[in-house]
Amino acid sequence: LKGKGGEELLRVGVVQTAYANGASTTYLKQQLGKDSVLCAKTGVKHLHRVAHEQLDVGVYFEANGHGTVLFSKKALNALEVAK
Repeated sequence: LKGKGGEELLRVGVVQTAYANGASTTYLKQQLGKDSVLCAKTGVKHLHRVAHEQLDVGVYFEANGHGTVLFSKKALNALEVAK
């Protein structure tokens, strides 16, 4: 998410494993940009770590449907200010 001057306000992205459907990865990269789609080792604990450490709003999921959305404190503060 970028500000009026082009500066990055919040890093928003998706974390997938190498087992993710290739078509979904291509689609996400086209829609969000290649830097917003990250890859992690298989397992929710690895997906969670990458989303938590690298993104302000991170969505992760595995092919089996496990996953979640994480919001950093920075993202939560931005949402509160925007109310």
